[in-house]
Amino acid sequence: MATRVLGPTGSKRRHRFLLAPIFLAALVAVGALIAGGSALAAPSTDASVSEYSQCANNKPPSTSTACPSNWINGILNAQNSHYGEDQNTAQRLFLDLPRNGPATNRTITLKYLARKGQGGVGNHAYDSLGQWNYTQTTADRCQGVTPASNCPGGLESKFTIPVDNTVVADSNGAGSSTAGHELPDANRYMSMFGGVIDNVTTPHHDNPSGSGDDYATVTVRYHVTSTPAKVELLFGGHLAASAGPRGWGGPANVGAAFINGGPYHIKLTQVDTSSVGNRDNQIMSGAILPIGTVTQTALHETNSTGGDLVPPNNQDPLTQTGITVTLPLDGSGTYVTDYATVAPPGSTGTVAFRYYSSQSVCTADTTFTGGTSAGSGKTLDANSVAKSNTVAITTAGVTYWRAHFTGTGLSTDSDSGCSDEILTANQATSTLTTLHQTDSSGVDITPTANNGSSITVPVGAYVTDYASVTPSSISSGTVTFRYYENTADCIADTDGTGGASGGSGSVTSGAANGSAVQFNTAGTFYWRAFYSGATNINASSSSCSDEVLTVQKGSPTIASDPRLIPQDHASIAGIIAGGTTQATITFTLWGPDNATCDASDALHPALYSEEQDVNGTGTQTFTTANSGDPLSTPAGFRLTSASTTGTYHWSIDYSGDEANTANNRDCVESFDFEGITDATAG
Repeated sequence: MATRVLGPTGSKRRHRFLLAPIFLAALVAVGALIAGGSALAAPSTDASVSEYSQCANNKPPSTSTACPSNWINGILNAQNSHYGEDQNTAQRLFLDLPRNGPATNRTITLKYLARKGQGGVGNHAYDSLGQWNYTQTTADRCQGVTPASNCPGGLESKFTIPVDNTVVADSNGAGSSTAGHELPDANRYMSMFGGVIDNVTTPHHDNPSGSGDDYATVTVRYHVTSTPAKVELLFGGHLAASAGPRGWGGPANVGAAFINGGPYHIKLTQVDTSSVGNRDNQIMSGAILPIGTVTQTALHETNSTGGDLVPPNNQDPLTQTGITVTLPLDGSGTYVTDYATVAPPGSTGTVAFRYYSSQSVCTADTTFTGGTSAGSGKTLDANSVAKSNTVAITTAGVTYWRAHFTGTGLSTDSDSGCSDEILTANQATSTLTTLHQTDSSGVDITPTANNGSSITVPVGAYVTDYASVTPSSISSGTVTFRYYENTADCIADTDGTGGASGGSGSVTSGAANGSAVQFNTAGTFYWRAFYSGATNINASSSSCSDEVLTVQKGSPTIASDPRLIPQDHASIAGIIAGGTTQATITFTLWGPDNATCDASDALHPALYSEEQDVNGTGTQTFTTANSGDPLSTPAGFRLTSASTTGTYHWSIDYSGDEANTANNRDCVESFDFEGITDATAG
């Protein structure tokens, strides 16, 4: 109710004076209505900002993935935060949408510093936006919001930020497309609670190809179910990387950690149609760590002075996890040199190299003092490459190599790890063979061994193959022996399964042998030995021309020895009974040199004498039993090609007894011997 004010006399004149302003106000109100306006100013329907903050993840050495220093409206600096290049700073925005305001076509406009101008063209700062909890994975979006009802719940609305193909120049030159440096689709999106994101515009840059600052702007369009409403928008600011898969390259470091001073900005410039003043989340350069150097290693097989072999045997660090070298037979070994490349280019510091007997031993070496040193304090050359000492490798096996970079200045330490460089050293071998003629037990024949790379044996003989594996220190693996009927089959057998089996044997001190094989058929056989190899010991085999076995049929010879065995026959008639003494008949053969059968001629004794008992009466007949074998008992006699030719005589003497008179026929029987032709043996 209006208060009336009267004059001191209470006159009506004073009262009329008070009606004039009221009437004038009424006229203004009428005029406003005629013009289509409102007599009073209408309340705004644009959203209002209740909070725009960012996640402070605490200073080093904190490793928290939440926001231990809370969400702050202030600047991220070295005292409250530490983010690395290629990470996202977490950003959140809370909006209050008034009652009766529109539910659709709501907008939020953000502007971020993509390039900071300094020195030359400048370095990249926030090169793109992305997932809010990409780096601070356990951050609580509602942390510090009171009352809790001010943090909207419900489903999360996500919208992928379009790829930014804008080429942004930097101090290295014309630059490259931002698309090659931003996060992939899976990590490049906006999140909203309390509303639904309908669209995010492609980032628009205001000075990408010039020098100085370059800002990029995006607009988020969203809707809500009804008003009033509370909305939370979440996103991350991607700190440009100097190196790595999303690095902007060299030679100058142009990532976010190499901007002097600061700050960098992510500004909230407008909500709906209203400007929101200076809403600016900032980060100081001191809170940004270099991306962390990357130490990439590659093993090279070299000569003793570290020079690459021709052709080279060098690890490709992008496609390989190590190399394999082969140790020569003579035990001289080979040499290996490790190369470490530290990114980004221009990093400063030194590299130390070590190698280990196993991956677990390598992994357990957290102080980089275990294993065996391959050199330390190695400086980087102009290409950011350091080389280890050249190491002689003489023993077969697997070693795990590792390089550790100790950075200086802005360069951080880095380690190549234990799985990117594996050196496999295999021992070369050779297999030589020797055939042995043996008995069925595999024992060499005696008295003269028939051993050699190629031998000849008779049908029915046993043969055992022996292998010599070089180096002679090898005491593992198996040798398989095979033999073939022709060289084609032998050559075609690449795995020791063809032909016929000659047995197998385990290798001890470089030697092994097969089984004794009997050959009952004549022919030519080609032998071969296959050494299986063992852990880090290469397999090898003998050649098909190294061992040839010839099995021959027997070649019997004929030596003729024609002979005549003289025999005599006699009969005694008229024998009567009555004698008590044993009567005998004696046959004696005399040679041509004793024609008179003179028993007293000591120089020409009888050639043969045979005595038989005479029993019975009447007529008895007797025949000599000369065996012809001079070694028999009694000794026999025979005529051979070596006997004297001429006339031989028989004498026959009957001894008689008490009832019968003795009788003889001395030198009355004879035969003429003219000799025998003896053929040569063959």
